[in-house]
Amino acid sequence: MTDQQPVNSPYIYRPSDMMQHPPFMQKDSLMYGFSLKGDSDKIQAMLDRDLNAAARGEYHFQPLSDYVMLTFTDIPKDYSTYPEDRAKGWGPEVDVSIWVPIGSFVTKNGTQHLDQIYWYTPYIWVDRPITISVGRDIYGYPKNLGQFSMPARNAPDYFEARVNGHREYAPESEVEWLDLFKVENMRVGGSIESKWKGFVEAAKGIWDMASSLSLIRPDLQVLEEVIKDLLHPQIPQLFLKQMPDGDGKDVAYQALCSSPAKIDKFHGGGLLPGDYQLTLEQVASFPIAEDLGLEIGPQKAVFGFWVEMDFELGTAQELVNNTVRKKEKIAILGGGVSSVTAALALTSQPNWQEKYDISFY
Repeated sequence: MTDQQPVNSPYIYRPSDMMQHPPFMQKDSLMYGFSLKGDSDKIQAMLDRDLNAAARGEYHFQPLSDYVMLTFTDIPKDYSTYPEDRAKGWGPEVDVSIWVPIGSFVTKNGTQHLDQIYWYTPYIWVDRPITISVGRDIYGYPKNLGQFSMPARNAPDYFEARVNGHREYAPESEVEWLDLFKVENMRVGGSIESKWKGFVEAAKGIWDMASSLSLIRPDLQVLEEVIKDLLHPQIPQLFLKQMPDGDGKDVAYQALCSSPAKIDKFHGGGLLPGDYQLTLEQVASFPIAEDLGLEIGPQKAVFGFWVEMDFELGTAQELVNNTVRKKEKIAILGGGVSSVTAALALTSQPNWQEKYDISFY
């Protein structure tokens, strides 16, 4: 009998929760992406705080680059393909995300080797409340509500995100809608063209551009893992999924989960013409500069791209589950009345098998 057992109970789907089952399909999703220069030391500190602390030595995650990716994605049709939920309908969504390319490393013969590439999303904002609950509860996306300015399809020159939070932390600070960042094309006038005809071609194009601009850390041998991922039309994602207990000090649930975004159909993609600039504001509720090493104020977006695709987000698989109930070991000596009474009292409790490891001597 093991000393620790996961606590598993059926999830109770209440209608008011608007919770749905995976998988989820995002149709005709148009994503714009921009690479931004950060600081690998600050990113590592964030990974240590968010992921390596939760991994407890089972995994070790490191950033693959000083650069992170900011995306603005317009999803016209988002729905669950689970039969019961598919009958409920669908909804549109806009999400704005910051993606960090990371690797899980293992040590062999005293040398670290890259085992798996993931994309970690420490910040994400959406414009629909239902996607917040589903994204947080099923996967662990740290979703918050946002307001966005998205460009016309034929002129992707201006993007903006506003968030609900505190500009600074102070007893008198009230939550409000705040400008968080904007991306502007400083050389407008170009038109986008579809140069990538499939996912592999798009991924290779982005990889080639990242390599030519030295966006990937040269000390890491990542090419083999990149080639392996190119053979599968999917984007591996890693999540910290957790829920606090009643006093907010410990966790009621905590796990590291992975779920790939599988590309179902690729419609097109290419590089964005122009010269893009990000302007980042200081907002205490979202300390992007501190976590990633970006600058407050204007900074260059190294290159921009766009892709349009259908993709499916499946079930989340647990890599690490820290939510275990430790059984209390109890030794009962002898077979007298008091021993039998003690055993009866313990085994009469509901779910006593999950609480106690009882031995008779």
